[in-house]
Amino acid sequence: MDLLELQTCETCLYQNTLDIWLHKKGGEFEIFDGRLLVYPGNYNSKKDFITVKRITERTRKNHIPELSRLEKINGDIYEFSTNKKHLKQPVEVWLPCHPITHPHLQEIKLKAKYHGEEDFVYHPWTLFGEDPQYPVMEFSADRLGTFVATVQPRAEKLTVTDQGLLYNARINRYISLRFPKKCVESDTNIEIRILPFNMEKALLVKEDFRFVYPDLTDFELATDYFDISSDTPSFRRSVSVKIPTGLESFNEENREEMIIMRKDLESGQWYVVESSMKITKTTVSFDTKALGRFIILKAPAKRKLRMKNALPALETKMLKCRREILIFKKMLKKSWNVWVELVKPSQVASVIKKRENDGLTCISQPESVSVDLDGRPEYAVPVIPPASSPEKGLSLTASETEFTNNMESDKADLESTAELFINIYDTDGDVSTSHFSRAAFKKLSRAKSLKKEIEYLEVDDGTDCGGIELSGDIQLVEEGPLNMFFLENHQDNFITFEIEPKETEQEGDIEATIQYHVENTNTSNGLVTKTVMRVCTFTITAEQVADYFWVEPPPEPEVVEEEKNEEVSPESVVAKEMLTQKEAAKVTAEKIREQADTVQRLSAPMRPKQLISREPRVLSGRSLQTLSRLIDEGLTLAVYLDMPDSTITGIGFDALSNGLSLADVTYRILLRWKRSTRVKGDSAVMELANALSSMGRHDIVAILKERHRRNAELTPSCFTSLHGEDEPEDLHDYNPGTVVPMKQFTF
Repeated sequence: MDLLELQTCETCLYQNTLDIWLHKKGGEFEIFDGRLLVYPGNYNSKKDFITVKRITERTRKNHIPELSRLEKINGDIYEFSTNKKHLKQPVEVWLPCHPITHPHLQEIKLKAKYHGEEDFVYHPWTLFGEDPQYPVMEFSADRLGTFVATVQPRAEKLTVTDQGLLYNARINRYISLRFPKKCVESDTNIEIRILPFNMEKALLVKEDFRFVYPDLTDFELATDYFDISSDTPSFRRSVSVKIPTGLESFNEENREEMIIMRKDLESGQWYVVESSMKITKTTVSFDTKALGRFIILKAPAKRKLRMKNALPALETKMLKCRREILIFKKMLKKSWNVWVELVKPSQVASVIKKRENDGLTCISQPESVSVDLDGRPEYAVPVIPPASSPEKGLSLTASETEFTNNMESDKADLESTAELFINIYDTDGDVSTSHFSRAAFKKLSRAKSLKKEIEYLEVDDGTDCGGIELSGDIQLVEEGPLNMFFLENHQDNFITFEIEPKETEQEGDIEATIQYHVENTNTSNGLVTKTVMRVCTFTITAEQVADYFWVEPPPEPEVVEEEKNEEVSPESVVAKEMLTQKEAAKVTAEKIREQADTVQRLSAPMRPKQLISREPRVLSGRSLQTLSRLIDEGLTLAVYLDMPDSTITGIGFDALSNGLSLADVTYRILLRWKRSTRVKGDSAVMELANALSSMGRHDIVAILKERHRRNAELTPSCFTSLHGEDEPEDLHDYNPGTVVPMKQFTF
């Protein structure tokens, strides 16, 4: 369907709801975030409209679909509805979503819950715009409902029989699995996924929690996660697994510093793979009888076994998202609004500036929350008691030595607690009192880390991340729970609500307190405790309170003065009659002028005809399909058409995963270029001709220009001269289901 010219639609914007009046001709309409919605014309009446609703924060939790393992929400949740009983033609929607960071390892899914249905289902979509400034999904739907984009790792599937299998993965050529014969009793399904490991975030976690988790101090490097799941919990014979390292530090020289960890996907426990390693420049091979999530870590040789305790803590902390709590207010005469938002620590200044430009005032600047040992957060571990005996022959690590040097000023406090300060013996057996014991190091390091100020909130994706309570002289206008539901890939994580004074006849200044807390559940007894993370108190002035309660008085009735009976002279009567005649003549002239304008308007010709720019016939769907059968180098054509590299890569991977033929790939590229190019008409034809000329297909260019000059479509018969008298079979006997070997796709 050709896109119509963008037109201004009559919209009714109320918070997160938008009504789009379709009119009779349909067209393209602006919706949230500048996205578009297209509906064909000639099927509507003047009263037809489509309502687009963006699900708000307070009800977002009720619209979350059931997600599979490793699947996440990747954007806002939208609900489409219409006043029509059913759509006669499907609508085409460009749905905003969050950009993906690893297109070759992740895939976008679209879930929909149609009206009248209870469950979400996967909805097909056609193209995905990977531009970071304009990330959208294009899809067509003949049924409306709730739509949401999700993201999950790409999965490569295979089946293992009792005859064994040697499999080289396509998602990464350095991954291979060798299953010997009789290792399984029946057919077993295997899925391979690659989960990127954020090394930068891991180093930040190591630095921030090295005193809370001392085992993290020995962590140095790690590879990506290689998630290999199977239906069988264990195999009868060992399976050989080869995974890439990607780092030069994982080599034969550092064999003693490398350790392979495996996570059981059912229990979530991490285990050390006790197997000999075969190390090359780029890969590591080992044998195992159970599959799961594998990762290779690097740590000092004498301390690498500590990674068994360090990795679970590191993984738990990396899955959490650090957010700062910001509280804004907007005080109008008849409306008091409060805005609570969770933002990244690096974006605090920009978000405050953006909200202030929108008329909001920040009343809770980023401030730290002091947490003592008795009221520490849930993620703090219990303090380890000190050792009861001296430690002989102890050699301190670098982190312990650094901590010792920094604690010299606190020696007086240590001496007051005798059980924390014990002797340390050197290699000669002499007592050295210039260092602390390791037990004292653990004790004091944890106490110091817990007493230090915590400037952020740690939340998990897709969970309730806290609640809001009001106190003081204010209350909610609409009663209801104020719980934050956090989504990592959501555009904004905030909640808004309206407040009002408790007393209707309040006078003077009033105090308002907003408290943000996190609920923690004790796994042993099931008790729920609240930890206050932010408290904000502000004053509402007496003037603002007076403006809120001020009621506009009713308008005063007009006083009609009674006419006084005065004596009328004959001269005044004549003057009044002459004035009346002049006014009547003036009114008559105005009526005649209006009648003339009406006649002129009705006799004037209709609105001038608008020239409709039609698409060249050589760029029609049939023409592009014919052209795609003659060009095998589809990706090369995409390069000459100046298409984005990310789009080319995405189309290539889709072709590999779906088993598309070369003609199908070329047709998709031509269709994608036709929809995204800014030039139209003759300019678009010349752009395509120049790209074909750059590829050396001058024969096709000549026929293309000749057919465009005649305003005719490209048909298989017009290319007969390129192949002699015998026309190629694939021009007529083309079967879209036949897969051509994809020799040009090597990644």
